[in-house]
Amino acid sequence: MSTESRDHPRRSTRDGGEAATPLAHSRSTRRGRRQRAEALERWRAARDRVHERWDLVVVADRHGRPEAFAAYDAALDLEEAAADELAWLSGPAVAEAA
Repeated sequence: MSTESRDHPRRSTRDGGEAATPLAHSRSTRRGRRQRAEALERWRAARDRVHERWDLVVVADRHGRPEAFAAYDAALDLEEAAADELAWLSGPAVAEAA
């Protein structure tokens, strides 16, 4: 199916057959930038949490180390999920490189 509408050849159509206007594209682009910015902030917070949890592992005594390491491991999982979300929102080229 052509991405051009029959009524106006320069306007691309979306899945529903509606013509995508420059304004609609602008809104989706702004939303995409905002989502990526928010995902980047979540990743940064998760990254910082990983460093904080590792510092706790380093200073933990023998009895507290397993619990501290479990918290570190959980923080790594959260950071990985945040990185995956950021890569997905950034596009296929970034997601494939990751």
